[in-house]
Amino acid sequence: MTDFLGIIQEALNPKWVVTGIDRMKLKEDAENQVITIRSGGIKYFLFELDKKGVEVFPFFSNRKNLKRRADYLLFAQGKNAVFVLVIELKSGGEKKAEYQIRSTLHFSKYLMDRIQYVEQVNAKLEFRGIACVPVLKTESSAVANYKAEMATNGGSELYLKRFLI
Repeated sequence: MTDFLGIIQEALNPKWVVTGIDRMKLKEDAENQVITIRSGGIKYFLFELDKKGVEVFPFFSNRKNLKRRADYLLFAQGKNAVFVLVIELKSGGEKKAEYQIRSTLHFSKYLMDRIQYVEQVNAKLEFRGIACVPVLKTESSAVANYKAEMATNGGSELYLKRFLI
């Protein structure tokens, strides 16, 4: 029997799943920003939503903000739940990332509902939003709750153990 994390990965288009050595890094080319993922043995995979030159939501018109999204979805297997982390890399501070994170939280909840419905699985899911911003530009402490749903990761490393509590 495949675990739910495996079911999610099989349900998603593989050209959007980040594999190989790249799966250990979050990258924002426009900002030359690279965040290393430290998993501490936690099983996870990345789904990239911000591929340059690729239409992510072809069913939406170009109406303002309908296509806004975060950079990545990170799916991780916790002890009692599967975590869906919405991650946005920003150089300007976490407040600028809030809209993208909240928009992608809505999308990721739909995605998980759809997969659970089709696969007839009822897994416990936890959703979090994370803005990865440089240390000097954080608007709050390095790890802080942000409106009860978002955390800020100030620095160049993302420690999954810290966010899967």
